[in-house]
Parts: sequence; structure tokens; C-alpha cells
Amino acid sequence: MRPTGIVVRPTSSEGVLLRLVETPAWCRHDVTGLSYLQIDDEGSGRAPPGHTLVPDT
Repeated sequence: MRPTGIVVRPTSSEGVLLRLVETPAWCRHDVTGLSYLQIDDEGSGRAPPGHTLVPDT
């Protein structure tokens, strides 16, 4: 079974930066906690300075 959503929180607080929800009919991205969103098109798997990547479980 695949998870239907992801919540991204900063390591320094309990705030929410980003929510991703997917159903068979639609996909919703809530980015109200972000000033901007940068997506690396190379797929380097590296976190930007000051951030931590959490591995998939």
C-alpha cells in the first residue's frame, strides 16, 4: 500500500512547510508555508545548505 500524503516540516519547529496529497483522481500541493519552491532537475538527492533529507521508509 502506498501512502497518500506527505507533510514537510522544518527541523526547528512544528510548523508545516508543504503538504502533498494524491488520490487516483487528483493531486494537491499546498505550499502556503513556503516563500518559494526549488526543484532540482538533476535529481542529485542532496539537501540545500541548512536542510536535512529524510530517507524513504
